[in-house]
Amino acid sequence: MSPIWSPLAFHALRHREPPRGVELYFADLTAFSSLSCNAAELELLSSAERDRADAMTAAQVRRDFVVSRILLRSVLGSRLGVHGGSLTFVLSEHGKPSISSADDSPPLHFNQSHSHGAWLLGLGFESAIGVDLETRRAVPNARRLAERVFTDCERAELAAAQLAAADADPPDEVFLRGWTRKEAVLKAAGSGFTWNAREVQVGTDRHARRVSLNRLPGQVASVFSVDLPVEGQAAVATLSNETDFAHGEFFELQA
Repeated sequence: MSPIWSPLAFHALRHREPPRGVELYFADLTAFSSLSCNAAELELLSSAERDRADAMTAAQVRRDFVVSRILLRSVLGSRLGVHGGSLTFVLSEHGKPSISSADDSPPLHFNQSHSHGAWLLGLGFESAIGVDLETRRAVPNARRLAERVFTDCERAELAAAQLAAADADPPDEVFLRGWTRKEAVLKAAGSGFTWNAREVQVGTDRHARRVSLNRLPGQVASVFSVDLPVEGQAAVATLSNETDFAHGEFFELQA
């Protein structure tokens, strides 16, 4: 198989002081475009994944889907010591995938996100995990979206950014940072936006934060903003029992 561990195209992201049981991986999907037409790598995909790819008419969308699934299966297979093509995924009530296992071994939690050729994968060895990635872009409807998903405090932070001096973070970046943090928490919880996102206070800054989850009594989320080798915003969230919460800073790319 092609060397997916290429240091120029595939990076392992690590915390300065790694959170217990978390690994992150980043890839530039365009660097692996040959995987989307390589018969050996396509064999990693399930028949359902191949059928889904065949139904995609946009070449870039198909490429990103195929390559992200190949990389996902390759990384998971490597960490579990099995062939990636042998993995079976099941979906939760709200569509979050997990690995189907016939034995009682501890689950390997995972979550992935991709945006315009950038791909982020999070592995959680001890707890559920959620990741979200948005490459840098203009968000002309940021205020309207914020009304739907941001808390009062988060909307105030966005409004302050819109009034700030030129050397402050642009409002679109502030919005995307808050958005990725929000979505990472909701993905970790397995709910997605079936929950009222305004019930979850994640903030729009870069710092690690403890997030209360009223709909999961006894559980909290820790959310971190993530530095990537591309322009954009990304975040990682993990779940834990209230008594097990561990503080952290935030992730950065290791040279």
